[in-house]
Amino acid sequence: MDTFTNEERSTLYQAFLDVTKRGHYLSSEIDLVFKLLSPSADKATYYRSLLFQAIRYNDFAGAVDGAYDEASAPGKMYMPEWMREALVQSLGENFDYFVSQSLTNAPVFIRVNTLKTTASELVSQLSSFNASVVSNECLLIGSPYGLFRSDAFAYGYFEQQDINSQRVTESLDVGIGMRVVDACAGNGGKTLHIAAKMKNRGTLVALDIDPNRLDVLHERAKRAGIDNIDKRQVSSTKVIKRIEGTADRVLIDAPCTGTGVLRRNPDILYHLSERSFDTLITLQRDILHRNALIAKPGGRVVYAVCSVLAEEGEQQVQKLLEDSGEFILVEEWKTLPGDDGGDGFYCAVITRSGRA
Repeated sequence: MDTFTNEERSTLYQAFLDVTKRGHYLSSEIDLVFKLLSPSADKATYYRSLLFQAIRYNDFAGAVDGAYDEASAPGKMYMPEWMREALVQSLGENFDYFVSQSLTNAPVFIRVNTLKTTASELVSQLSSFNASVVSNECLLIGSPYGLFRSDAFAYGYFEQQDINSQRVTESLDVGIGMRVVDACAGNGGKTLHIAAKMKNRGTLVALDIDPNRLDVLHERAKRAGIDNIDKRQVSSTKVIKRIEGTADRVLIDAPCTGTGVLRRNPDILYHLSERSFDTLITLQRDILHRNALIAKPGGRVVYAVCSVLAEEGEQQVQKLLEDSGEFILVEEWKTLPGDDGGDGFYCAVITRSGRA
């Protein structure tokens, strides 16, 4: 931008400090900036880009001066040393590629709600957003500003969901009439995808420890025209114990560091510590071991994290296989940020044999 007022600079710098020094989330700070400054579309894009660059490099002044506008500077990316070491250990020769990709802007993918429309119909409706068809369920949005104020979104014709996140749901291989459990449903992005795959038929149990997230899922399901979701708060381990051995399919989209989505959430690196990472690894292991038992013998379990760290992915699955004699690894796949344009994921498909 050619002009930059004192009010703009002060507001944006405060947002930068709130993220880097006070642990606030970047998405919330951007929303606050938009509320305080009421920017035009062009300025909103500029504000967002400036804050992303400032957070990625921990350098507000450099971002304002445009020091990082022309090309990424991988060697200057902010990253705690312990995290750098963990990533190098997991990625090896792919580390530099991972960093360079994490400094780019992620494309916007949306998932077509096939219960209400088709990809070809939706791409026509979203022509002003430069929508293009990737698959019968996935569109790429070239100009996303205002997308979630569109009539198509209000009518429940689509949800934002990364292309590789959609691939996780596809790995579950659900069918009409099945009993499926989403063990870490959260706000329901993958839950809604599962429901659409089930044609809104059968039983889909959505579990989460946070009732507020389940409330958000409820509203999203209403907009999507979905009514086969049984929402349950996990207030104790008894909730999981009661449904052991009952599901044809179990999705365990575990909480993780989010290193695979740094392009979208560069503030992640300011929220993590070695201690919190160790706690998270223990939590993931507990979630996987407990919730895998929800699958009936012959049932399928999909474990996924939007992380590129081996400790959160293949090592967690290997531990489950070692500790239990009744789970078999069918396949696993990994992506790095930028693969197919999407985010970094680890996904494992496991079956329960029933032989304890």
